[in-house]
Amino acid sequence: DRQFLTGVLQRHHLFQDLEDAERNDIVAYMQPQTAELGESICEQGQVGDCCYIIQSGIFTVSMDGRIVKQLKARQTFGELAMLYSCNRTASVTCMQGGVLWQMDGNCFRLCMRRLTHKHLQRAMGFLNNDPNFRAIEEVERNKLAGACSVQKFGPGETVLREGEAFHCIFIVVDGTVQTIGARGKSWLMKKGSVLGAAKCMLDNQLVKIVKAIDEVTCLVLSMHSLERLIGPVEDVLRRSAMKLVLKGCAGKGDLDLFGRLSDQQQNDFVDRLEQVTFQPGDSVAEAGSPAQFLVVVEGEVDVSPASGSAPAATLAPGMSYGA
Repeated sequence: DRQFLTGVLQRHHLFQDLEDAERNDIVAYMQPQTAELGESICEQGQVGDCCYIIQSGIFTVSMDGRIVKQLKARQTFGELAMLYSCNRTASVTCMQGGVLWQMDGNCFRLCMRRLTHKHLQRAMGFLNNDPNFRAIEEVERNKLAGACSVQKFGPGETVLREGEAFHCIFIVVDGTVQTIGARGKSWLMKKGSVLGAAKCMLDNQLVKIVKAIDEVTCLVLSMHSLERLIGPVEDVLRRSAMKLVLKGCAGKGDLDLFGRLSDQQQNDFVDRLEQVTFQPGDSVAEAGSPAQFLVVVEGEVDVSPASGSAPAATLAPGMSYGA
């Protein structure tokens, strides 16, 4: 059992940076738990106080009553709620009896404390050299680095999934990820890209799934930590959120040109945008008014001919007009 648990922890994106002695200490804390057919292991919305490693059996993961995936031996679940200080994002039910190993909250927090110094060094090394983040004051970079954890993903592993892990922001430190937008468009994001920012900063979700193309390392910032970071750090993250929206524009009015701009040109473009809120029925733009470029972040916008007849098109979140 000890060898089994050690092997899983060595390959887990949260725990693989632990030293052997530290990993052995963690294994000693873990407790076995038998799971029976039909048994509910955890419920969506519950407070997360432990996580699990599956030694045997089959378990289904469901969100809002819809099964989204199946888990088997050597897979884990439950760690997101403790890592991001949020309630359970999904329910897990046993579909074939088996054995689970439970890591309680105290054990999990011990892991995170032992990893804090290593994560801080890795985060500062990246933030001090990234062109977006090195522009902010050192004290702000220190705050951001201290609030981040480090996660690693192998080729093909899921980094973010719609509705499952958008309680945080992921900053790509190494590697390449494939992002699939809510409207089916796919694009690659590399070192320095910020994932999940559109949901956290703009209250809008434009990404369905993000997967690692190769070995990927990310800094992870929870919503709880994000709420304490204001000013320059927030500005950088909000800019990244808007860049993600523009790269993911799909349907009529694609902004293909944006993807061909340099990073600095993209930043200059985004800095000239302003966020405006409209109430239902408000006129966003009228025929004959000065030219402007629009990106829908939340809600829908009808585009009607000047004659005032039925809408010729409806713009959904992530769609642009006027390019």
